[in-house]
Amino acid sequence: MAGMQSKSQPKLFLNCPQDCFEDYVKQELSYFDFVRDRYLADMQILINTQTSANGGKRFNIRLLKAGSILTDSTQYISRAADTDAMLREIIVKKLKLLLIKQLPNPLLESMEIKFPKRTGDSLSNLKDPWHYWVLAPEVNGNAEGESNFVWRRIGAKMIIRKITHKHKFILYTEANNRYVSYTLDSNKTLQGQVSDMYIKPLYSYSLNEHFSLGCLARLENEQYRNIKYHLSAAPLLEYNFYPYRQNVSRQLRFVNQAGVWYNQYYYETIYSYTMEYRPYYRTSLIADINQPWGSVQAGLHFNTFVDNPRLYRIFLNINTSLRLVQGFSIKLEGQVSYIQDQISLVKKSFSDEAYLLYLQQLPTTFNYYSEFGLVYTFGSIYNTIVNPRFGQVY
Repeated sequence: MAGMQSKSQPKLFLNCPQDCFEDYVKQELSYFDFVRDRYLADMQILINTQTSANGGKRFNIRLLKAGSILTDSTQYISRAADTDAMLREIIVKKLKLLLIKQLPNPLLESMEIKFPKRTGDSLSNLKDPWHYWVLAPEVNGNAEGESNFVWRRIGAKMIIRKITHKHKFILYTEANNRYVSYTLDSNKTLQGQVSDMYIKPLYSYSLNEHFSLGCLARLENEQYRNIKYHLSAAPLLEYNFYPYRQNVSRQLRFVNQAGVWYNQYYYETIYSYTMEYRPYYRTSLIADINQPWGSVQAGLHFNTFVDNPRLYRIFLNINTSLRLVQGFSIKLEGQVSYIQDQISLVKKSFSDEAYLLYLQQLPTTFNYYSEFGLVYTFGSIYNTIVNPRFGQVY
């Protein structure tokens, strides 16, 4: 093989919506010619990753011929403790098993490699001393400062989950404390501190390939939003327009929840409440698509209070990466909200410093975050060579 000319090598396009150790893969599979665009390739490698129940990742690897025709696929579920070095070696090994059958050799083409598959029920009945419970504690923080400015945050998280084929339970807890300080020209110092806390249990039961039932609760404390205690609980009903077994490549889920919302406030609100109960309703349409042409993760959500429908919120979040035509791609991510439900706004006026230090929320009818990019690539079709020198130099 060493004496073969490049023009006789199969051309591959490596498509990773998430990270898949691209440099390492190209180095280890340098027998093949990697090209910069799927339209120039004989075969496309599509690798998607999802978080698995054990805290690791599920790598779904598909091999497609020109025209996005699936030829073969495999997957690997890592452990939370697996290192990047371990993961990249396993991914390359899986890829070799897929690609070896595509080589133009009669002997290799006559070989067939199959791995036995297990059903979700069998995976949910493995011997496990932890009974599928996974705990993930975390302590984090960040800080920023100048001669007249200090910003710091310290936080802690704990995620407890148990996920089987039929049942899913996740308990998410988080607490943060944020401190801000400014020293003005007059040597006057402005400083403030706020904290927040969240506890969110979620339970889901799989009815069939399209329907799931569940329940969701939230216990929160957030000084910035004037919320001393927030408690809400609601049953959930989800319908997936595609069978759940296709979740790797596509999901389109419709989710409904209707429950009770209780708030107790630090200060009297603009509606003259220090505490209140409200029935609420939320509906969501959520899409998650991973295809050879790109990936789309998006959600459209509508939230309202049943006792006062004029108090509502609509928000859209989206994360896309689309390859439109040869050499041209577009990336977009962000969130936009239309807000008519700020029931926790404080009636009394705070000093300007409180708002500048981000200690209290201001009234608003919308907020947004966005990031986008347009990319056009032309020139040599080959991108097999890897040269890591001076990587991450700024």
